[in-house]
Amino acid sequence: MALQRRLRLVAPPDGAPDGADLRLAFASSDLERVDHHFGDTPALVIHRLDPDGPRRVAVAQFTPMPRHGETETDRLSPRIRALEGCAAVYCEAAGVSAVQQLLAVGVQPVKVPPGSPIRELLLELQACLRAGRPPAWMRRAALRRKESPQGFEALADLPWDGE
Repeated sequence: MALQRRLRLVAPPDGAPDGADLRLAFASSDLERVDHHFGDTPALVIHRLDPDGPRRVAVAQFTPMPRHGETETDRLSPRIRALEGCAAVYCEAAGVSAVQQLLAVGVQPVKVPPGSPIRELLLELQACLRAGRPPAWMRRAALRRKESPQGFEALADLPWDGE
């Protein structure tokens, strides 16, 4: 599957420090639920999680290619490239090779139950951040990005508790 089209919202939301965002991708066919395996998803919906709430910032859609003659690289490469700047990708499942490639580029695959609503996943993650209990994958991502002063350190300094 090749990248068919990509919609990206260019302007950052007002008041959000540049680089202090958390970008998450979701494997989806309807842009509302996680309903696909990473390697077969027809679209990746990318959201930015800010203290004010989640915002959709991009959608990458992939053109179906016939399975005959298709290689794993043909399927995975465009998806992995579409995840640039993302900390994690939520999906129903991901194969061993996909997981290895995702981790190699610093993207954490997160397996969720089929049909999980994207909005609910985002709100749960935001609640964890407000409570000061980020998931383990997010703590690991923060350690990987520690050398970047505009990354997760800036995100941690934002007022997540509504103050």
